[in-house]
Amino acid sequence: MFNIIIGIGLCFASILYSVRFYLEYISQRTHHVFDKYPYEIKKKIIKFNFNELLKKHGKIKLEKHGDVHVYRKRNNISSDKLDLTFLKKVISIDVENKIIHVEGLIRFDDLVKYTLKYGFLPQVVPELKSLTVGGVISGLGLESSSFKYGLFHHSAVEYEILTGNGDIIVANKDNNKELFDSFPNTYGSIGYIISAKIKLVSAKKYVKTENIVFDNVENYLNEIDTIMTNETNYPSVNIISEGSELEGFLKSEHDIRIGGVLNGTLETECKVIITEQGSVSGDIMCQNADIAGKVSGDVLGKNKVTLRKKAILNGNVATKILVVEEGAKVNGLCKMSDTSVADIQEYAETVLNGVEK
Repeated sequence: MFNIIIGIGLCFASILYSVRFYLEYISQRTHHVFDKYPYEIKKKIIKFNFNELLKKHGKIKLEKHGDVHVYRKRNNISSDKLDLTFLKKVISIDVENKIIHVEGLIRFDDLVKYTLKYGFLPQVVPELKSLTVGGVISGLGLESSSFKYGLFHHSAVEYEILTGNGDIIVANKDNNKELFDSFPNTYGSIGYIISAKIKLVSAKKYVKTENIVFDNVENYLNEIDTIMTNETNYPSVNIISEGSELEGFLKSEHDIRIGGVLNGTLETECKVIITEQGSVSGDIMCQNADIAGKVSGDVLGKNKVTLRKKAILNGNVATKILVVEEGAKVNGLCKMSDTSVADIQEYAETVLNGVEK
C-alpha cells in the first residue's frame, strides 16, 4: 500500500510539473504589448526606458524573459528592469543576397520557420531551438555545420549593440570594426545585441548522404579539407571506391575521389583526390590534385598539386604550387608558373601532345 501511495504521489507531482512547464512556455510565447511596433520605434522605446530607469535606480538590469535557456528559470518581468522581451521578430530579409535582419531575442525555431518559407536556413543552426540569436552570438554558437561555416557569429555581417551608457551602436566590417570583431563570446560584458544581420544558405528539400571509408587519418583530413574549401553550399564528390575499376574518359564538374582504378583521362574543374590504394593510368587535368597513390600520366593542376609520401607519378606535372612530401617519387618533367593559368595550360597542352616527351 505504501508503495502505491508513493507511486501515485510521484505521478501527480510529475503531472503538476508538466502543467507548470507548459504554462510557463505559453506565457513566454504570448505577444508583448510592443510586439506590433516597427523595429525603429522599439529602439526609441528602449532608449527612453533606459534613461528613465537610470534616473530612478542609478543602474540598469536587463529583463530578457524566462525562455532564454531551457535549463534556467527566470523571474517574471520586473518594473525595475529594462524590458527587452519584445525583441523577437524578423525585421527584413534580402532574398537576393541571402541576408536576414532579425531582432536579438528571436528564437531559432521562429527564425528557421521564417527562413524556410523562402527556401533558406541560417548557416549554423543550434540544436536547442529555444536559444536566441543574440544569446548565441554573445555565447558560443558551435554546431554540426561549424566545421565548414565556423561559429554562429561568423555568419553575422552586422550587429546593433546596446551599450552600458544607453547608446545603440551599429558594428560591421566597415563601421566600428574592432567592436564587431571583439563582441562575440563576451557574454554581455560589453553590451547587448538588439539586432543582427545574418547570412543564409539555400535549403534543399532532401539531404544526400554518402558513407566513405578511409584507410588512414591523412586521407580523412584531405577529404574534410575538400568539403571546407568547396565554394558550393552542397559539395558533391564523385567516387571510384576501392575495388572498383573504370575504363574510359572521366569528366566532372565536381570533386573526384579515386580509391580504385581508372584507366583513362580524368578532367574536372575541381579537386582530384587519389588515395594510397588509388591508381590512374591516364592524364589528369584539374584545379587541385592530392595524390597519395599511383599515376601513370601527366598531371595539370591549375592551382596546386600535392604528392604525398607514398605517391608515384610516372609522368610530367604542371602547376602553380607543387608540394612534394619526402618519399614521393616523380619520374618526369616539372613546370611551375605563377604567371597565369593560361601559361600552365599552354605548357601542359604542349606536354600532353607529346612535343616535349
